[in-house]
Amino acid sequence: MLVKLWMFLEDDFIRSSGTLKDVGTTGQIVLYCSIGAPALFFIIFLIHSMVTGLSGQELVLEMKKQIEVKGKVDAVFIDYSNHGILTVISRETKLEIPQKWHGLIEIGDSLSKYKGEIILKVFKQDTVLYLDYAR
Repeated sequence: MLVKLWMFLEDDFIRSSGTLKDVGTTGQIVLYCSIGAPALFFIIFLIHSMVTGLSGQELVLEMKKQIEVKGKVDAVFIDYSNHGILTVISRETKLEIPQKWHGLIEIGDSLSKYKGEIILKVFKQDTVLYLDYAR
């Protein structure tokens, strides 16, 4: 719909005398928003990156620290609707895990991870695995 509106405004602009005033108030608003909004979001992103000083990997680790999981693994699968991320479901908690952990977590294992930690404990029948998101 936005593409059709843009094409209409562009055609209207070309047929007119070539000035932005001829597009009309609504056309000017749409034109300014379609150019200004992405630029504004990009500027905000740059400022946020400079202020926080966190890299992409550090931001992911901060997000992982906020997750808490306790319980048995109900499902392990590759979530193709989310870019093929390896995913574990435990007690209705969906946990995205690194691809390098594929095969380490199985259905029936117990998971434990507290908020603020980056270590995921995997309890198997005879062993405990300590999986570190930072490595």
